[in-house]
Amino acid sequence: MYNSLRALYRKDSRWLFMPERMGRSPFPFGSKDPQVAFRAEIWYLRQMIKRNELIRNRCDNDLTVVCDRSPICVLAYSHALCSPDDYKIIRDLYLDVKWEENAVFYLEMNLESTLARLMSGRRRNLQKWNEGEQDYILRVLEGYEKAFKDVKQNRPLNLIRIPNGNARPSETIQQLNKEILRTRGENT
Repeated sequence: MYNSLRALYRKDSRWLFMPERMGRSPFPFGSKDPQVAFRAEIWYLRQMIKRNELIRNRCDNDLTVVCDRSPICVLAYSHALCSPDDYKIIRDLYLDVKWEENAVFYLEMNLESTLARLMSGRRRNLQKWNEGEQDYILRVLEGYEKAFKDVKQNRPLNLIRIPNGNARPSETIQQLNKEILRTRGENT
């Protein structure tokens, strides 16, 4: 969805698109080894902090910044991969940062839709990142709900859920675009 939205606004200088990470991880994502998973998630959070600093330096009221993944995703994956103590460390680090986020758009899918989409062949690292495993995906989905709850208990969170399970990509992009423009205060 990120790439489709970026293509839609690529010639509009009022939009800035930021990738999910600024570099290549020295740690494998989705590791079943909790220590490796912890290091990977800390690395990923560090990437999100670097991206946040870049956004803060470029921010003005006329600029719409769209990021491929919210820093909250680090909390969701940490819940799925790390020990409860390691999750708390990552959560506390996340909460220590003043994130430049006006809204988080969560493309919501149930377990069955998520697995079907992953298995459709669009993911290159499906097995490498354990994304074909139902229990892992369920823990990630639970992790998002836990992360939203944890964040809301500590700071305001403008969470906009967009049902995405059976929608065609064009329908999801249309809904996402509508919600972004609404958040910006523009008429759709």
